Amino acid sequence: MKEKKAIMSNFELMKIVSMILIVLWHYIHNTYLLDKTDGFLHFVLIIVWFLAIVHVNSFVIVMGYFQSEKKFRLSRILALNNAAWFYKVVFLILFIVLGIGVTSIEKWQLISPITLYNQYWFLSTYLILYCISPFLNIVIRNISKKKFQKLLLVLFLLVSILTTVTGQRIYSTNFGHSVFTFTLLYYLGAYLKKYPIEENYYFKNIPVNLRKLIFLFIYIVIGVFNSFLFHYGEELVLSSNSVLNYFGNDILNLKLGFDNPLVIIQSVMFFLYFYSLKFKSKLVNLISGCTFGVYLIHDNLLVRKYLYNKFYDFSFEFTFSNVFLRIIISTIIVFVTCIFIEFLRKKLFRFLSGRKFSAKLRVKFQELLSSLGMNLNW
Repeated sequence: MKEKKAIMSNFELMKIVSMILIVLWHYIHNTYLLDKTDGFLHFVLIIVWFLAIVHVNSFVIVMGYFQSEKKFRLSRILALNNAAWFYKVVFLILFIVLGIGVTSIEKWQLISPITLYNQYWFLSTYLILYCISPFLNIVIRNISKKKFQKLLLVLFLLVSILTTVTGQRIYSTNFGHSVFTFTLLYYLGAYLKKYPIEENYYFKNIPVNLRKLIFLFIYIVIGVFNSFLFHYGEELVLSSNSVLNYFGNDILNLKLGFDNPLVIIQSVMFFLYFYSLKFKSKLVNLISGCTFGVYLIHDNLLVRKYLYNKFYDFSFEFTFSNVFLRIIISTIIVFVTCIFIEFLRKKLFRFLSGRKFSAKLRVKFQELLSSLGMNLNW
């Protein structure tokens, strides 16, 4: 088992990079830096934004890559949900003790043991996808390669191209924040698992190092192209022509579009780049095992509100060096701090799981599930 994890350190590194991009993305988004800057600095921030936009999609693609060949485990859902509940309760207690204002609605949301969409949207959608993964896997196991390709094409047209071109007006996938987009990404990961890229007619004769450069190049080019497109949308919004203004607003919505077809292709290139890396690192695996905690901590309902409204000071001159120095330092501080906290939480949970009372609770819970015709490894 350890050997398997070591072999897959490339994907563990991808998770680390993706989580760093999430922290960076949240910093730019929640501090409204794009609204506070202009000129060359503003455009460079847009480029950074669209290079980081693959962070969500990459996690779902890698889920499809691995989960498509795994069995559903109820214990996996409980582990993720309990981790989220732990942080919700801990931060609720901490904020109350420190006298930091918590509304009645927030108290009820945080006490709730079930992860709701307005607390952790990604986790909620991820868990729904995980619940339907056994049924998605039935299709994956029994579908031919050509039919699989047709399925991907239909999903890509319906939940990516159509929604983006029409500005979500025919039906909405909430700019990629939905199980529909996640299903497409899951199937993309599963397809890449079932039909490895090195066996592809166009890539099998290309050296690995050249493939890496191709994937990285396409990823960057799409990010830069989307940046120019977004900047063009900003110009159209300022137009006095109502039609141009209308299309400008549609283009600006791309910044929220995880279902944007270009972003999906960019995400696949990002995934394939790390797929092409082959190395072993215990440290990378250790850090990667704590990355999901970074999301649960820094995007917690209360932490998020306090972190961006109180913690960050914007009384500085908005120069290129000032802005990017603060982005880099803030991202590193948040990421490292959250990794350390999550490492301690996992140690605590492992300690508690080894106690006698914990074993008795698991037995009782398993008996309850068995009486309902379920088990933790269904």
